[in-house]
Amino acid sequence: YSRFNYAEDREYQPAGFPARGTFTTTRPDQLLVGNTWVVTPRIVASTRFGWSRLDNVVGGTSTGVRDINGDVFQFPGINLTNDPAFWGLPQFGVRGFAGLGDRTNIYLTHNNLWDLSEDVSWVLGRHVMKFGAALKKIHYNQLGNQFALGGFEFDGTATENPAARTGTGNPMADFLLGYTSQSFTAVQPA
Repeated sequence: YSRFNYAEDREYQPAGFPARGTFTTTRPDQLLVGNTWVVTPRIVASTRFGWSRLDNVVGGTSTGVRDINGDVFQFPGINLTNDPAFWGLPQFGVRGFAGLGDRTNIYLTHNNLWDLSEDVSWVLGRHVMKFGAALKKIHYNQLGNQFALGGFEFDGTATENPAARTGTGNPMADFLLGYTSQSFTAVQPA
C-alpha cells in the first residue's frame, strides 16, 4: 500500500499601508509506503517507510521578490547574507504616526521526518512473538529571527529645543532630516 498527501495554503494579513502586509505560506507533504509479506503461514513480515515535510514561510510582501534595501536604499548592515528571504523594506517608526515597512521578523521552516520500520510476527502454537526495529530521523530546520530587515525609530530628540528639551522636538522633522533616535538590525538570521 502507499499514500501521498500534498497541500498548500497561503494567507495574507494586510498592514496599514498598501502592499505592506504579511504572507504566511504553508505546505505539508506526506508519503507512506508499506508492504506486508506472508513468509509462511506462521511468519509474517511487515515493512513501512514514511516521510513528512512541513514548509512554512512567514514573510513580508517583498520576501523573495524585490531587494528594496539592496536596490534602492542600500543601508549598510542590513541582510548581510543577501538571502532573498530577507529582502524587504526596513521598519520606519515616527512617533505619533503609523509605522512603515515590511515585517521584520521573517521565519522560514523546512522540517523533514523520515521513519523506517520492519517487524516480523512469528506464531508458535498459542503464542505470537513479534520482533522488529524502527529508525527515525528528524531534520528540524528553522531560519529567521527578530529584526532581520532592520528598522529606524524617530522620536523628536534631535530637533528638541536645547533650552527646554522635554517634548519640544518634532519626530517627523527628525525623520525628514534622517536623525534616528534608534536603529536596529539582526547581525545574521539564526
